[in-house]
Amino acid sequence: MQNALDADLDRVASSKVGDMISITVYSDMEAKRLTVDPAQSVHEAIAAAFECQSQQQVQRVLFGDVDVLEGESFEDHGVEVGGVTHSHRELQVPSVRLSCSLTARVFGHRQDGARLSASIKTRKASVREVAAEIVARNPSAAADGLTVEVLIDGVEVDPEDASHVLGSLWWDSKDIVVLPESISDLTVDGNLALYNNKLESLPESFGSLTVGGDLHLENNQLESLPDSFGSLTVGKTLYLNGNPVAGSLNENSFPGLRIFL
Repeated sequence: MQNALDADLDRVASSKVGDMISITVYSDMEAKRLTVDPAQSVHEAIAAAFECQSQQQVQRVLFGDVDVLEGESFEDHGVEVGGVTHSHRELQVPSVRLSCSLTARVFGHRQDGARLSASIKTRKASVREVAAEIVARNPSAAADGLTVEVLIDGVEVDPEDASHVLGSLWWDSKDIVVLPESISDLTVDGNLALYNNKLESLPESFGSLTVGGDLHLENNQLESLPDSFGSLTVGKTLYLNGNPVAGSLNENSFPGLRIFL
């Protein structure tokens, strides 16, 4: 009987609309029906399916064991008109990043039953959660005494928004090598100090960060900046001096940002 039900769902969930693919995405609460162009970006389609406010919320997409890169389409992965029969969303863990498993039965050029899976950020991380990720991703600093309590000591957080810092964050001189993607969820009314650390790169989503005062990134080891960097919101001055990347920039590299090199 279950096989018959699955077959009925397949027939209902997928239909050919001109040169479009019609997909029904099932959750435990509702079903969402999408009509997408086979040439559409897979990331874009998933962001629409799960009502993400921005495509950056779609952290990672896999077709089987193969990464679907941002901008790649259904066609790029062998899915064409009439290709996807249905998808089912399972919210697996109630964490900052809910791992949403979309099981796709694929026909046409893809008859391997490939699983389309995506990691989707469904809410902003709290200041404490960001601090916990920093400690977890920097074991050497943690071994030298870096703790969540050290990072959030004296930090005033908005009682109605756990990602909103009402003052400044002084996370300088902590031997931090890696920052988590979740740091981009923060809104800091004052200064964000990350100077005198050991940062070699910044998260891809760093441009979503909002800082009302100065953003201090000076005296790190940054050799490049993420593509989103120009989207940063910084109320006062962005300090990048003392980084290798500073030599390839000028004060007008990022319109709208006041840069000190």
